Amino acid sequence: MGQALTTFLATISLLTPALDGFIPTADSRDEVVWVKEMAWEEVVALASWFQRPILVDFTADWCAPCQRLDEEVFSDPAVAKALRKMLTLKVDVGKPENRSWKQDFLVNSLPTLLLCQPNGDEIDRIVGFRPAPDFLLALQDGLADRNTIADLHEQLREDPFDPFLLLTLGTKHARQLHKYQGRLYLQRAREQDADNRLGVAARALWRLGELERRLGDSDAAIVAYLQILVDYPDSPLASQALPMVAYIQQQNNDLSGMVSTYGEIARRNPQDVSALIDFAWYAAQVGVSLEEATDVALKAVHLSDEDPDVMGTLAMVYHSRGMHQEAISWIKKAIAKEPDERFYQLQLGKFTRAAAKSGP
Repeated sequence: MGQALTTFLATISLLTPALDGFIPTADSRDEVVWVKEMAWEEVVALASWFQRPILVDFTADWCAPCQRLDEEVFSDPAVAKALRKMLTLKVDVGKPENRSWKQDFLVNSLPTLLLCQPNGDEIDRIVGFRPAPDFLLALQDGLADRNTIADLHEQLREDPFDPFLLLTLGTKHARQLHKYQGRLYLQRAREQDADNRLGVAARALWRLGELERRLGDSDAAIVAYLQILVDYPDSPLASQALPMVAYIQQQNNDLSGMVSTYGEIARRNPQDVSALIDFAWYAAQVGVSLEEATDVALKAVHLSDEDPDVMGTLAMVYHSRGMHQEAISWIKKAIAKEPDERFYQLQLGKFTRAAAKSGP
């Protein structure tokens, strides 16, 4: 089995309080003790010996959600208590020597946590950050073989048209980037709730959009999100569809398309100051639709009772149009309301220099 396993077995009582027969030290009772730098075959041999399930945390130093798991979830006493009954392995796939783990275990995004039986067979996986209560519930479901992919397939044999089962199964496949199964079950879930009476159809389209986005097909993702807006305008998800489209366009550097989408959001929400000002802000940044952005920003100033941030955005729009005196006038009004705001002072300096360069 190798020297690493022999050494680990010799020091197991100090390193792994998760295993029966070993008493954890006082300062480790509420901590997750991670095994690191061990070959998978040795991990499985050890877990099989003690008949403990395995949790593998695939992580990387640059992964912000992974750090949140460490700080907010693995530090939770209830989570730590549950994980003490398991063999917990942490693999930093950001290290060159560990990149093969990512390929061998089909890890497509971080964080990904694999829950395995003592013999190494995968039970389920948790993809993405989840708060401690949700993480604990997913862990308990996996250990009980409840709502795993295998369990959901078994349930579906008994009721193949249950929209909630189809949605849950499709979501599970989608989160693991099983593109064909994810698309299949999410589409079937939508078909079984075609009028969205149960709220399943809209959620299935949203999950489909997430899947297509993670697969790199931005056009298909946008179509899925817009379909929610067209087919289910009364769904709570409809209000989130266009902001998601704008986000995808921004990620793809389609800045004109992003501004156009924010313009549509503003037109659909003519009394919402945030919607109006988002459009004006991005229009000013990109330098498109500036006349419409001016009208929208002026309306937002009126609706907000001359909020200084809103006036600052209007000043930016005027600056982008080359109307520097108007920009100076509005940023001075913002400064009058919040004289200690350094950003407004910097903007005033920028607008003043631009006015001087452009001449009278």
